[in-house]
Amino acid sequence: MLKTNTINYFKAIYTDYNGEEAKARRHLLAKTEKEDGLFLKLTGIRTKLSGKEIDGKECLSKHSYVVYEHKILLSLLELAQTNYQNFHTCPFHSNGCVDNFDEIVQKMEKVWRNKLNKQKRRTIRVIPSKLKELEIIPWN
Repeated sequence: MLKTNTINYFKAIYTDYNGEEAKARRHLLAKTEKEDGLFLKLTGIRTKLSGKEIDGKECLSKHSYVVYEHKILLSLLELAQTNYQNFHTCPFHSNGCVDNFDEIVQKMEKVWRNKLNKQKRRTIRVIPSKLKELEIIPWN
């Protein structure tokens, strides 16, 4: 079972906020809700949608920012049934990858409660069996 506050690397099929196909990227498991994992996308580029830099550990390998307006939902039960195929979790930090995790979750909840941000917010449902195969895995 996956724990919150872990960095995960996968490539899902959806259109990103810039109108292009989403690329393989790191995601932070922010919450588990029933059988779903709620992941936040991480980006190396600070944009209007991203927040402050993450206080992360070496599993990030570069400056990273959270994209608060996009939630990635993924069934953890279905993910386990695929034997975590094409889904990679940081192998280094069993006690969490991000030092300012609680602050990130509070900010995410605040962004999603704010009625003014409604048109920017987006929930993306990802099907675990359709995750794309990756050529490079950051922790190998």
